[in-house]
Amino acid sequence: MAKLDMEKTTFQEVLRTIKDNYKNYGKEYNLYSYYHYHKNKIVGVVYGWYMKNYLFIDIVYVKEEYRKKGVATCMLKNVIKEMKENKKVDVIGIELVKYNGKYLLADVLRRLGFLCIIYHYIFNGRCMYYLEI
Repeated sequence: MAKLDMEKTTFQEVLRTIKDNYKNYGKEYNLYSYYHYHKNKIVGVVYGWYMKNYLFIDIVYVKEEYRKKGVATCMLKNVIKEMKENKKVDVIGIELVKYNGKYLLADVLRRLGFLCIIYHYIFNGRCMYYLEI
């Protein structure tokens, strides 16, 4: 759904894309957003949608000045906790795209218990991670 180059996009573009997706797809899809705040300002977001018992995460974005400080890990832990407590889904999935030769969230996802189930679109540098909860 979201078509962003996460290496080049700004935080405002991410938020605008999410807002546009709610406006354009909100009736067709059961959309999900989790926002992370620091001093009453949004510094990160997890965005995706539900399909039956599955949450597909489309965007995990942290403002540049907050990266490498555990914000993405904290957000994903909170999303997992929320899904467990509300029993909304059985599986969380996220597709990673390779940037500069690396899958940026791969280490974080593995530490949280996600498994890489398939490397697909090899020429596009994508892989799919999932977590059963």
